[in-house]
Amino acid sequence: MDIKSLQAASLSMNNTRNFHEPVNKNNQVSDSSESIIFSNNHSGEEIEVLGRLYDVQAITEGELAELSKRLKDIGAISSDTYAVMSFPRRKSRAAEGADIDVNGKFDFLATSMKTLEYLKSSSAPQYTLNIQKEIVDILSLMNRMN
Repeated sequence: MDIKSLQAASLSMNNTRNFHEPVNKNNQVSDSSESIIFSNNHSGEEIEVLGRLYDVQAITEGELAELSKRLKDIGAISSDTYAVMSFPRRKSRAAEGADIDVNGKFDFLATSMKTLEYLKSSSAPQYTLNIQKEIVDILSLMNRMN
């Protein structure tokens, strides 16, 4: 999907949001399909380029750290979301004794979606849900561009 089509689709949907705003008026995570309004801090072209550079369904932790920083630097994600995205999960699990290839690729989009579903079913704070939803939204967008 090219960026003009993406922006047109974004404008045509009723449920649009900026990543730096609450998920909805009640600050609740919505299950409906939402799209991104591109802010002045970044352009869709920058996200499209990143979507082509990084495969969020087959990414190493090092690549994920780079991607997270680049998304934060262009204003596509908040600093809190950056902190969650760039946390070295696999390395920390390996340090605890888990048998994990810390340099191997993994499906961060699927992992993030599962985490969001778990958080929705638990008593996680709304702020935590919002951060995880932001991660899933940006990864889903990038995956569609890949």
